[in-house]
Amino acid sequence: MPRLFPPNKNSYMLSYGRRFLFVSKKQNINCDLKVVPMTGWTRDMYYDDTKLQTWVMPSPNMPTLDTAIVYAGICIFEGTNVLEGRGQNCGGIQLYVTDRRDFNSIKTGLAILYTIRDMYTNYFKYRNDNYEDFLTGDSYVREGKYTLEQLFQRVDTESAKFK
Repeated sequence: MPRLFPPNKNSYMLSYGRRFLFVSKKQNINCDLKVVPMTGWTRDMYYDDTKLQTWVMPSPNMPTLDTAIVYAGICIFEGTNVLEGRGQNCGGIQLYVTDRRDFNSIKTGLAILYTIRDMYTNYFKYRNDNYEDFLTGDSYVREGKYTLEQLFQRVDTESAKFK
């Protein structure tokens, strides 16, 4: 499967136009794309910083901005047999974002994934279609190539490319 997204693609604060410019360059698409800058917006802004009045749910399972912030890192569970229980109350873990500027959804998702994987080695499984590789942009999570600390360093290094 060709990579259409940069590694660690889940949270990068790029507009769709800027994201496609990045992908176009990486994939040698060479289209004549013009990105019109938005006034009054910067990459470090969250939706509610824009002063737009209404949050429009992009999914029935994403009722709030905090859900969207958490999802960027928790979506990696879609490549496993762990059910997320999005949109419903169930046993397990509930995440509450108390400071979104300090919260790192990617590292949180990886820490939870590694913890579940290590605690439930007899039950935890990745999907057979390597979907985890698609979600993370590489096979390093599925193959367990790094300790969690090494993985966090890699996340920091890859994320720095987008700042």
